[in-house]
Amino acid sequence: MLLKIKPKEYGKKLKEIKENINYSQQLSETGSWTFDINKNEIYFTEQANKILGINADEFSGDIEYLYSSVHPDDQDRLRSFLPSAL
Repeated sequence: MLLKIKPKEYGKKLKEIKENINYSQQLSETGSWTFDINKNEIYFTEQANKILGINADEFSGDIEYLYSSVHPDDQDRLRSFLPSAL
């Protein structure tokens, strides 16, 4: 069933959806991310930032920042995993 939302209600509905995702991820202690292939930028939910110890105000979305924030022993594995996850 598709939601019938008036254009003027998009912002409100989007905020509600974001709050529901954040609440669900807090309860389950999980996080999620999306990757913009065209911009080569990664975006994390609030809970993913918390789990990874990333300050959202300092994170530019640059995927190299993510690699550098991971333990050096795990960087190669992450670099090989991410492309296959897309």
